[in-house]
Amino acid sequence: MEERVNARTAELARAKEVAETANQAKSVFIAHMSHELRTPLNSILGFAQILLQNTDLNLERQNQVGTIYQSGKHLLTLINDILHLAKIEAGKLELQAKRFNFFTFVDRLLAIVRVNAEKKNLYLHYQPLSNLPEIVCCDETRLRQVLLNLLSNALKFTETGGVTMKIGYIEDFDAEISPQTQSSNGDDKTPTSGVVRFQIEDTGIGIEQQKLKEIFLPFQQSLQHNINSEGTGLGLTISENIIKEMGSKIEVKSSLGKGSTFWFDLELSAVNISDAQSQLISTHLGLPLEFEGKAPTILIVDDNQDSCSVLTNLFALFDFTVWEAHTGEVGITLAKEHKPDVIIFDYALPGISGAQMLAQIKEYINLVNTLTIGTSALNIAENKKVGDAFVIKPINLKKVLSLLTTHL
Repeated sequence: MEERVNARTAELARAKEVAETANQAKSVFIAHMSHELRTPLNSILGFAQILLQNTDLNLERQNQVGTIYQSGKHLLTLINDILHLAKIEAGKLELQAKRFNFFTFVDRLLAIVRVNAEKKNLYLHYQPLSNLPEIVCCDETRLRQVLLNLLSNALKFTETGGVTMKIGYIEDFDAEISPQTQSSNGDDKTPTSGVVRFQIEDTGIGIEQQKLKEIFLPFQQSLQHNINSEGTGLGLTISENIIKEMGSKIEVKSSLGKGSTFWFDLELSAVNISDAQSQLISTHLGLPLEFEGKAPTILIVDDNQDSCSVLTNLFALFDFTVWEAHTGEVGITLAKEHKPDVIIFDYALPGISGAQMLAQIKEYINLVNTLTIGTSALNIAENKKVGDAFVIKPINLKKVLSLLTTHL
């Protein structure tokens, strides 16, 4: 008996060791993939932001670049969610409410999915049912993520007809179409002013009643074998967690062969336009720099040429003096020679690391009045301890400009 217990204990210990080794290997793989995916996105999002500053672009081109930028941001959000699946499943998402133009938000949202609708010859209709506010306060990125997922799913499972998105205050929805306006005992529910309903209707294949709960489980890519199961299979799981964090719930009703309707209710805080004048709510970076005396000098140290080019093109808009280095050793030489006002460096450099480079620069010149900004595709605690600020790739150019504005 004792021998069997010991054997079982040893077996469990081996299994635990194998699981820990596999988990460590997974962490290394995820860290590597995070870097590989974020690096090209840094160029895509960076140049899109710069192009949006080009006043020579006509409105059509601006909208096209805006669509590229929003699509890139959506891809980045998906990457972040896949890399942090455990966090998503725990429902511990960080919401960041901010002011944004709701009309522009909807236009860009539809522009992203309209391409897929046109490929399948499906209609994509938008019906605003209420006089909604122009400026609202909410987590714009997460709201876009949920709506893009619901719209993309609707188009994916629809072969004829199309998809309609309705947005309005819940009291403006017909009670027969929107059963959530009634309580569970059938009594009418008093409309709540300010609560906005987002509803996606399609004329697709529909879902069997017994499978309605399954669609919110992870990796349920397709409930129909004849439908292409593209994507991660995490879309509805992620969306459900996001909406729960926002204090609501995704509801669904469906008829097999006739289509499905998904909806959720959110309380959007309207912002008085006069109160929002100090914030530029548009596709542009919209953050002019003000400084006294000569233009500041900036040293960029990154082994990725595209990453350097993004920042160089950004600073060219303000006539800053910029030097580029692709190794830490060259970065040290340029820093000693020019004593720049700002040093933006990548932590992962060939040869000496960004942290080692910065430490050696401090031996030669005083960096008390120099702004040092570290960048990396890996969001790890060690990176944040080196330099005055840390910016994860893809680099948010508006954040970089904000740091420079504060420093200058």
